[in-house]
Amino acid sequence: MVHPVIFSGLVSDETIITLINGELQKYGSKNWLLDGFPRNIEQATSLDMNLCKAGQPLNLVVNLDVPENVIMQRIMDRWVHIPSGRVYNLDYNPPRRVGFDDLTGEPLSKRPDDNPDVFRVRLAKHKALTTPLLDHYDRRGILVSLRGSTSDEIYPKIQRELARKFGLVPHGGTAEVKPNEIPNQEETAVAGMALA
Repeated sequence: MVHPVIFSGLVSDETIITLINGELQKYGSKNWLLDGFPRNIEQATSLDMNLCKAGQPLNLVVNLDVPENVIMQRIMDRWVHIPSGRVYNLDYNPPRRVGFDDLTGEPLSKRPDDNPDVFRVRLAKHKALTTPLLDHYDRRGILVSLRGSTSDEIYPKIQRELARKFGLVPHGGTAEVKPNEIPNQEETAVAGMALA
């Protein structure tokens, strides 16, 4: 089953839901975070149903709201060393020598889908899938959208939200959350989503 899935480029909702549910069962009542899942309303309703059965309903969904022009610029500045998968960005993680991998000295490549036309199509698909998802979690009262253009802007907002949600007291004026400080409650579960 792995071979056809890898080469088709897409994993079915059924397959990903089975994989995620299997992994979450391993955690029991421990805290966990999902990044980039669920990606559509079908996955969300299945996740909700399985978590409710386990007595561990989702209690926070964080949506990272990054301006489209910032995402587009990151895509245009992205270069990849195909054999290793190393990713460089000319703005915040540039190679030491422009156009060449730091470790091997081999040429870097652009992904074929790193262009404005493909980005617009992907963004439209992303919005079509995530708008119902965001509405779903907003109706449940567990959605928080955090806006920013950089990790330096967004990360402190995530820390503050986790501190607010889980009753943590900020250290030194900022909310610094360490994994072992989040209360171990049966219902402590967080999902996050962002445009990948």
